[in-house]
Amino acid sequence: MTGEFTYETYLAHLIEREQRVRAEIQGFVNAKDLPSPGLYGIPDLAESYEVGFHLGKLYLKKEEA
Repeated sequence: MTGEFTYETYLAHLIEREQRVRAEIQGFVNAKDLPSPGLYGIPDLAESYEVGFHLGKLYLKKEEA
């Protein structure tokens, strides 16, 4: 695992993962109040945001049933 990373590149990798997770969390939270995901402010993270949004809607729908 450590062969392809240096300390700095792995740190950058972790930060990128954290940013994707935060975008997904924001989408998940927004699913409760918004009818559609809209645009996320950081284009590179839009996909993660939308995944969170759609998962949030899925869980909300499941709770309604």
